Amino acid sequence: MSHRSLLVVAPLLAALGACSSAPQADVRAVFAVDGTRLETGLPPYESGKRHLAAGRSALAVEAFRMAVAAERTPRTLNGLAAAWDQLGRFDLADALYGEALAMAPNDPQTLNNMGWSQLVRGEAGRARDTLSLAARAAP
Repeated sequence: MSHRSLLVVAPLLAALGACSSAPQADVRAVFAVDGTRLETGLPPYESGKRHLAAGRSALAVEAFRMAVAAERTPRTLNGLAAAWDQLGRFDLADALYGEALAMAPNDPQTLNNMGWSQLVRGEAGRARDTLSLAARAAP
C-alpha cells in the first residue's frame, strides 16, 4: 500500500470509528471510499433512512446502530433490520425483526419489511403469510 493510499484510508477509518462509538445527535464526517462527503446533518434514524434509500447500506447500518443505541424501538430496530437485509445479512435482520415484533406484535411496517425480506430470499410461502398479516394490520 502506498503512502497516498494510507492518507486516503486513515481518515476513512477514523471517520467510521467515530460513527460506531457513543451515540451522537447526528452523523458527521463520514466519507465514501471514493472520497465523496456523505454528511447528512440529520439525526441518526433520518440519516439511516437517507443512506438506505441511496443504496449506501453500510452507512445506513452505522446510522441505524446509533439510532438503536439512543432509542431501542420497533421503528429503529426495523430500520437496522432493513439495512442488514440490503447487505444480505438475513440472520441479523431476522433477529431484529423478531425483537421489533416482540415489542409491537402487529406492527405493519415491520411485518411488511420482514415479508419483503422473505420474498427476496425466495421464501414465497412465508412471505405471502407475513405480507398478509401486514395487510390485515394496515389495510
